[in-house]
Amino acid sequence: MKKILVILTLPILFVMVQCTNTAEPDGNAQNISQATIDKAVSGLVSKYGEEARFRAERGVTQTANLWRSSDGSESEFETFVDENFINDENELNILFSKLSYGYEILGGYFMRITKDLNRPIHLDMGAITPIDMMFGGFNAAAHLDEDLYSNRIAFVTTLNFPFYSLKEKTELGDNWNRKQWAFARMGEEFTSRVPAQLSQKYSVLSTNADTYISEYNICMDKLRNEKGEQLFPEGMKLITHWGLRDE
Repeated sequence: MKKILVILTLPILFVMVQCTNTAEPDGNAQNISQATIDKAVSGLVSKYGEEARFRAERGVTQTANLWRSSDGSESEFETFVDENFINDENELNILFSKLSYGYEILGGYFMRITKDLNRPIHLDMGAITPIDMMFGGFNAAAHLDEDLYSNRIAFVTTLNFPFYSLKEKTELGDNWNRKQWAFARMGEEFTSRVPAQLSQKYSVLSTNADTYISEYNICMDKLRNEKGEQLFPEGMKLITHWGLRDE
């Protein structure tokens, strides 16, 4: 069913993203020049040595790509990079553990909220009312990413944990240990910056699509074999996909 939901919702989301990008306010425009990026990288390499170049280049570049004028000036960006790039292995391990713990807490509780708000839709708790659909389409975490950018937790993550493409992971992954894979996964936490209102709209669309698919039911007691015999109990009605699968 997830594939069906993706088909139903992603085209609409894509259009919404295009509309948002074309009308993006000046305060949300990227404002870090290549010269500033190069200067920040050179500063880190001078400070920590040539062995830090790869992480410095990746971290500074991906952070600059997500930094907006509303996050601060170029000089503030340089200061942030200098103060928050971690080169010491032990300190980096500590940062990873604390980020993992924080994201687990946030993600876990927001997931719990989403699941609980959708109980009247996902479970047989009586007729689904309009307010059930409103709660089901509400995304309590819609502003979370933007808040994490605002207080710069997201930028600390992107600065210290490089993002790897699928091609790179395919080529390098066989030689990675468990920690290196974990660091690479941390680098996937923030690869784009989706406006909160767009996340909220996506949640509504996803819930509507989910409910639409969930209403596809098969009255099993109406099915007959070649001899005309009833195969399932009277009144049995199963939702397509997981209902049929479970039976």
